[in-house]
Amino acid sequence: GVPKSHRLALCVTAALGMARHTQGARMIEGLRRILRTRGYSPRTEESYLHWTADFWRFHKDPHWRDVTGKHGELYLDHLANDRRLAPKTRNLAGTSLVWCLRSVSAIRAPTHPAQRRCSSSQ
Repeated sequence: GVPKSHRLALCVTAALGMARHTQGARMIEGLRRILRTRGYSPRTEESYLHWTADFWRFHKDPHWRDVTGKHGELYLDHLANDRRLAPKTRNLAGTSLVWCLRSVSAIRAPTHPAQRRCSSSQ
């Protein structure tokens, strides 16, 4: 069988609908390695990769260099309005995206619109 350490990467790759050699799959695998190298918990790894894969799937697999703050805003609006997720869940998704973008690019998260916090009234 597949080693436990690779199951999540395979699930995320399948969720993205990609062959393992595509740009998005390589990025997800790279993010997984970064999370593990930095000592993140398995649950945090699973959550961050889930939201990152969902974001990339929602935007039809853009190249990470083409992703802007507008992509983050559209995705968070989708989570709030179309999927009706709770504010805390949307915050987790936004935090995951900010971490991802920080990890793969020079974008500084504090100025990135995806970092906006959701309140209970949204």
